[in-house]
Amino acid sequence: MLGALNLSGLQLGIMIAGVVVAVISGTWAGAVASGKERSMQGWFLVGFFLPIIGVIVIYHLPNSKGGRGEKKSTAFALGDNKQDKSCHDRRTHHK
Repeated sequence: MLGALNLSGLQLGIMIAGVVVAVISGTWAGAVASGKERSMQGWFLVGFFLPIIGVIVIYHLPNSKGGRGEKKSTAFALGDNKQDKSCHDRRTHHK
């Protein structure tokens, strides 16, 4: 049998804060990984157990090359859409 834990209020608060940080970091790493077509669950675990390191590593990894489905186009998000430029040109030259 494990016996009762004898924790002060400060120790309990630090433990709760650590778990909260781990859950937030895991969720953050999982969300970034999902956007890069990588395993959300796997990167949640990496972010949970290695909070700062997991988030930094997933941000520096490229998109998965063997991802499922089609890759999402980033042309519109980057402002490289020709239609967007032509609309902009019309607005600036129209009087």
